Amino acid sequence: MSISNITFLFNDVNLTNDFGYNIMYLETYNVKLPFEPCLQIKPQWDNITIYGEWVNSRYEFNFFMPPNIIPGAFEYSLNSPSLNYILNTELPDEFQLNEFTYQINITLNNTCTSQTYSISEMVLYDRYGLNSTFFFRLYSIENKSLFSIETECPIGRSFIQPEIKSFDFEPKSINVGSLNRDVTFTYGISIGSGIKEYPIIYLTSTNLQTLKCIDVITTQINSTFNQYKCTLTIPYGFGLPQDIFVNLYGLIGFGAYFGFSSIKLRDKGYPFLIETSFTVLDSQSPGLITSTSPVSSEGGSFYIYGRFPTDADFTVEFSQGYSLTPSAKSGLIIKVDGVKPSNDPYTVSIKNGYSKSNIFTITPIKIKYFRSKCIGTPVCGGPTHGTCNDLSGCICNWQWEGEDCNSKVINKPQPSKCKGTPICGGTNHGTCDDLLGCICNSPWVGVDSNDIKI
Repeated sequence: MSISNITFLFNDVNLTNDFGYNIMYLETYNVKLPFEPCLQIKPQWDNITIYGEWVNSRYEFNFFMPPNIIPGAFEYSLNSPSLNYILNTELPDEFQLNEFTYQINITLNNTCTSQTYSISEMVLYDRYGLNSTFFFRLYSIENKSLFSIETECPIGRSFIQPEIKSFDFEPKSINVGSLNRDVTFTYGISIGSGIKEYPIIYLTSTNLQTLKCIDVITTQINSTFNQYKCTLTIPYGFGLPQDIFVNLYGLIGFGAYFGFSSIKLRDKGYPFLIETSFTVLDSQSPGLITSTSPVSSEGGSFYIYGRFPTDADFTVEFSQGYSLTPSAKSGLIIKVDGVKPSNDPYTVSIKNGYSKSNIFTITPIKIKYFRSKCIGTPVCGGPTHGTCNDLSGCICNWQWEGEDCNSKVINKPQPSKCKGTPICGGTNHGTCDDLLGCICNSPWVGVDSNDIKI
């Protein structure tokens, strides 16, 4: 891959006024690349992927910097099948850092419960309605009283809080680049005064991405103790570059809400962290499919997204019993041409030698054809007979009629109202008007202008 120059429309981006709009220009000696280059923007929260458009013999990447980011240096990476270019740009520090003190009033539940309330998440909104979320940074504060509230109920009025009796999950570490990324959670809860709904496992990455395990299987051991089990497939790459924190929330009782953050689980001696790793793909790996572009029921071409070996010859296997070789590929995208039509869902996978990737299900988008109401050969009799309106049908020109505008209109002359032999008594007696009849000259009268007025 040969890059002759890389420039930006704006070298400085004012996030407060222009909302971070910019264009990156990638010049490749006026030669179009055999793949689609992919620009990735890496702010502090998440990665943003933009695909280039070939305009005026160069690639253009139109993008917006994400809101509520820290001004300063940002990392851009340009992904190609075999190279990864890192481009650092400096954004000016636009903002004055001012300290403000805010008072927030919190109303606790009406049902009295002796417990500790912890502020685990804080969301700040700016004047444009954009927000930033802070979660784990609160726990770095040594004075815990700054984000916790202790409550104590009068004797005899306290709600019996649900209590966790057991908590575990397997595996404790996971390769988020592998095919098998399932984690199973098992936990037992003493329900206390009662639980209205089952608790839910929440997983949070250090990038503040959140997952929840909602397919919970509940087993009631006795009237006061429930056993829960839940299995969740971790999304590809989730938790990188660090680990995943485990939280247990959603213990909804009668007028009270309980939960156990990862910090509370740790303090109780339960596992609270899933260690993550990532395996780099080699030429023997089949890769991993994460998503696809929309696929028409008519077949044709589509894109497969994920992670794929760049130096291997692999095929895309279809559950209908055929396979196709990608027409273009990179480490992140595969283009497949010649897909057969199908109205029913089917699956695809990547086969590299004897290795096979995960199986991904595709539901085609069914194409509904609009049938024109115009008929005839040629349609509507051709341009001299009429024109076609697909919704209403043929619109016929003058002297043509019918659904296909192929029936000629015959104009029959109206019978004359003039009488007499000769007509209207001849030119000396009167003149003929076919619609009105004879128009008599003086002194002639009558329907045939042959009578003299006395």
